[in-house]
Amino acid sequence: MRTIIFVCYLAVVLGGCGETEWVEVKQTGGSSSGYEGLSDVSDGGEVAAVGENLVSLWKGSAKGDSITVTGYSLIDSAVVGNSVYALSTNPVDTLIKVSRDGKNLSSTHIPSLGGTIYGSLHYVGAELYAAPSEGRYLMKIGLDLAVPVPVEVPQGFCDTFHGAFSWEDGVFMLGVGAVVVYNGTTGGFESWRS
Repeated sequence: MRTIIFVCYLAVVLGGCGETEWVEVKQTGGSSSGYEGLSDVSDGGEVAAVGENLVSLWKGSAKGDSITVTGYSLIDSAVVGNSVYALSTNPVDTLIKVSRDGKNLSSTHIPSLGGTIYGSLHYVGAELYAAPSEGRYLMKIGLDLAVPVPVEVPQGFCDTFHGAFSWEDGVFMLGVGAVVVYNGTTGGFESWRS
């Protein structure tokens, strides 16, 4: 069997500005596409790198669990406690929840309201948020994968986003000439324009 090795470098920010550690990540076999996304840093200081059929956990330069999730093309993730949540594009608009040992996996469908395409996943205020790359809907999802609840980005804000991250109680989405911020505590939006 031919073995394929993919190498990428992750800049993992640990504990604040100025403390950046470079981590070499190698993926061997199983996927033809390598890693596709990197999670936000969890409360426990971990990040997850995800790709086709694979989740790898890291804390600093130490590699943790590797989890095989057959049948999913994963693009982003969030580490919460003993579970990893990951967003899949194949099957499309799917959110999975998998335990660290890979033995327990469940999933839910995320409605694509108004043609929304989801590009990233974030954990804010005990809820998960699938953030759009195109469209005007954030999707709020409970940790038990209960029925997703749509949160509409107001008219006049961006509807195309190039990336997003979470910080404290907010989801920050980079739009065209603006950053759109959703406050998970108040449920309100702000738009910061350049």
